[in-house]
Amino acid sequence: MKISSEQIQNLYKFTQKHYVEYFDLQTELVDHLANGIETQWQQNPHISFEDALEKEFKKFGVFGFMEVVEERQKALGKKYLGIIKKEFLSYFSWPEFIKFATLWAVLFAGLYWVGNKEMLVVSLLIIIFVVMLYMLFKLNHTIKQRRRNSNKKWMLEQHIFNLGGVVGGMFIPLELGAQLRLFELFSWSVLTITFVSLAITIYVFLLYIMIYKIPKKASIYLTETYPEYNYS
Repeated sequence: MKISSEQIQNLYKFTQKHYVEYFDLQTELVDHLANGIETQWQQNPHISFEDALEKEFKKFGVFGFMEVVEERQKALGKKYLGIIKKEFLSYFSWPEFIKFATLWAVLFAGLYWVGNKEMLVVSLLIIIFVVMLYMLFKLNHTIKQRRRNSNKKWMLEQHIFNLGGVVGGMFIPLELGAQLRLFELFSWSVLTITFVSLAITIYVFLLYIMIYKIPKKASIYLTETYPEYNYS
C-alpha cells in the first residue's frame, strides 16, 4: 500500500498541528512519517492510517517534533553564521578590500584630525542607528510581502530575515559606551584611534551584510539549501 495524496496533505496538517511551522521541516517530517506508515502497512496491511501515524509519532518521544525542530534550527543557525562569515571575509580580498580600507581610512582621518573626538563618535553611532532602523523597516516590509506571496515559511529564511534582535544586540555595547561617555576616558593615541575606527568599520560592514546584502541574495541561498524553493 502507498500513501495517497490526501493522506500526504493530512500529514502536513498533522505537523502543523504539532507546532512545526516551517515548510522545509514539515516536508522532511512528512516524508519520514509516510515511509514509516508504508513500512507498517507492509508488516500489517490491516492497520489504519490513523493508528499507523500515531505509532510513528510516538517514536519521536515525549516532546514530539520539538527536538527535531531544535536540531534543525541549530544546524541552519550555523549555516547562517557561515554565510555571514563568507560575505564578511569577501571584503578582505581584492578588489572588495578597497571599500573596507576606504571607510576605515576616512574614519581614521576624521578621528585623527577632529578636535572633539567623543562627539564625532557619538554622532556616527546615532547616524548608524537611524540608518539601521530605516533599513530594518524596509526589510520588515519585504518579509511580509514575501510571506503573503508564498504562504510558506522556510527555516533558513527565518534566520535571514529576522534580524531585529541580532542587530539590536550588536548595537547595545556601542550605544552603552556612548551613553556612559566612556569614550571620554580614552587617551586617543594613534593606537586608540586605529582600534575605534576599525571597530566601527567592522560594525558597519556587518550591519550592511546582515540587513542588506544577505537578504538581497536570499533567493540564491534558499535555493541552494532547498532546490524546491523556486517552485514554492
